[in-house]
Amino acid sequence: MLGNYNNFIITPAIKKEIDKHMEFQLERTKRICQNHKKFNYGDIKHVLMKRYEKIMHKYLLREEVKTDPEFINSIKEFYMEYLPSLEKILLEKIKGKDLSHKLKKLAQRESMLPEEGDITLLAEVYELKKKNDKIAILSDDKDLTMFSKVLKENWRIEVFSRTDYSQH
Repeated sequence: MLGNYNNFIITPAIKKEIDKHMEFQLERTKRICQNHKKFNYGDIKHVLMKRYEKIMHKYLLREEVKTDPEFINSIKEFYMEYLPSLEKILLEKIKGKDLSHKLKKLAQRESMLPEEGDITLLAEVYELKKKNDKIAILSDDKDLTMFSKVLKENWRIEVFSRTDYSQH
């Protein structure tokens, strides 16, 4: 099993994504609780925040990871070569989601390129690999998994997932 002898970390880019997701889900939960008085928003928020804090305490990378803006530009240039694939991925991501999830997904992208968090994560991992070559990404995000072969070939960044989506 993948996790048996591995350490898991949450990088600053991932924490930022989790924070955005928490904010989105808490706002959604608040609306649900307003419409269903049997649910207590304060209690639900308290439980979720305790879980969040426990996970962050256990897995958050405590050191700062300085990413190189030039490397981030090279990641963007790399993905520009695959715009048709990225369009397909985006359409799959928003298909079947309710309007608020679709808008959230679209708002996270400045273009057809992957979300800013994905690009920053790649830059963070690239920097972390300079200190520890055994760093890799564990994700089912197709913006990463479909390009796992070329990410490894170009920058030695490995992406592992439960399913092999790699096409490039």
